[in-house]
Amino acid sequence: METIQLQEKIDEVKGTMANNIEKMMKRSEHIHLMMDKTDSLVDESTRFENSSKKLKQNMCLVHANKIALSITGLVIVIILIFLTIRWGSR
Repeated sequence: METIQLQEKIDEVKGTMANNIEKMMKRSEHIHLMMDKTDSLVDESTRFENSSKKLKQNMCLVHANKIALSITGLVIVIILIFLTIRWGSR
């Protein structure tokens, strides 16, 4: 009688261990998936950072070009006004 009870306990422990091992393997798979996603996010954030830096540089160049064109236009207008006054008074 004790042998049967002992065997039942052993079978129960085996079942519990098998369930625990299965759960552990599933957790391991989830951890690997999370690690892969983390690596992917790190790569994506690095690409985003690099592209945003390039965009910022390009926007600064566009802004500088606009300022340069505005100053050039203003200088041309001042020169035209000066020439008009200078040549118009003759």
